[in-house]
Amino acid sequence: MKGIERILLVLVLSMHLAMIGASQAESREELRIGVIAGLSGDYAPVFQNFVDGITLAHEDYAAKGLKPSVRLYVEDDEFRAAKGLSAYQKLTGSDKIEALINGSSMTIGAIYPLVTKKSLPVIQLGEETEEPKDDNVLQIMPGNIELEQALGKHLSALCPQDSPLFYSIHPTMERFARAFKQGFGGHPTTYELDPAMSDVKSVVVRALAAKPRCAIILAFPAQGAQLAKEIHSNYRKPLQLAFDGNLQSGVSEYRTILGSLAPIQDAIVAVLPSQTSVEFQSAFTKRFGRAPGLTADMGYDAFLALLSNYKPQSEQWIASIKAARFEGVSGRIEFDAVGVRRPVHRITTVREFFGEP
Repeated sequence: MKGIERILLVLVLSMHLAMIGASQAESREELRIGVIAGLSGDYAPVFQNFVDGITLAHEDYAAKGLKPSVRLYVEDDEFRAAKGLSAYQKLTGSDKIEALINGSSMTIGAIYPLVTKKSLPVIQLGEETEEPKDDNVLQIMPGNIELEQALGKHLSALCPQDSPLFYSIHPTMERFARAFKQGFGGHPTTYELDPAMSDVKSVVVRALAAKPRCAIILAFPAQGAQLAKEIHSNYRKPLQLAFDGNLQSGVSEYRTILGSLAPIQDAIVAVLPSQTSVEFQSAFTKRFGRAPGLTADMGYDAFLALLSNYKPQSEQWIASIKAARFEGVSGRIEFDAVGVRRPVHRITTVREFFGEP
């Protein structure tokens, strides 16, 4: 963000939100916005960041006394589809929400048939389990499919076509694997892993028997870290490891399971570089006593996307968000034809990106 636009937007929802309050106060006294996020389970630190970002945006908005006022209803889905479905039913039932901010791919997969039958604006963080469509679900996290394709293309010049590819069995991960293969162009030897499988030694031993030069991991963080640990423990030949963006979002799990990132410091990793504004970092640190972690800025921008494009009628509200093009605290926000935020990605190494041995 630059110049006066940056100042106006980052100094806490600023002038364009004030105009919303002035022009639309008469249309509704209060908006009820639901939030579903995995505050426990896999990715819990990431989703806590996301909710804290939403909270800060809400507090900034409320501090200005803008109308319509906003009430947040936050539910923990524990990163489980069934729990997410129950949370959604509560939010749309007794809580009567008028918009939803959802975190996980697990939950959007479970509620998608229901949520797309309603004129309910939905700001989504994680990738959908199916190919996105032009509907009422808009993804605030930059799209990962281009990232997976870019990783595949990058590795196609470095790795044999039959290199082992490990991925968790889940519709979203299967989408990622298909996109990776499109970029890779070869025929990797695939190893599909039940997400509940924690003992991956036998799979790793089988894959390493062919003495590969590369190994690619597209897995949920705990499982991905276990794979990396077993590979590091059982293979002494030079091996180029590669990871997708799940390493970036689940790096705390990797540090816990591996002890540090040293065992994978030379691995190739596909990432979505942070474009978080300095002003947001300062405001977040002052409010929560810690620096904003991954997705905190996207939580702020999820709230911003809803409120800065608010219309009294749901269909008009959804259309307004789809057409939005603005600078948020997480960088440029623009949605493609199916409602996925256009990405800026980077292929790098663990050592270079995370800056630690």
